[in-house]
Amino acid sequence: MYHASGLDSGDEYFESVDLDTMTVTDIGDGSHIFDWDEVLAMAYSSTLGRMFVSDLGGDIWTVDLDTGATQFVG
Repeated sequence: MYHASGLDSGDEYFESVDLDTMTVTDIGDGSHIFDWDEVLAMAYSSTLGRMFVSDLGGDIWTVDLDTGATQFVG
């Protein structure tokens, strides 16, 4: 399971949650800035191996689940 939260730079997080152990782990090394507004939806593409994130402002981003790297889609 994945969790995304935050509104402003410095309080935006993207994390994985292990449902067996309830362990929360930050995705990436913390060097990526998630420049989105509050996340409203997430969907995973197994073909691309990326999570798509839609935010409050209507923007769409992708997140690499291994590195935390983000890419603005539109």
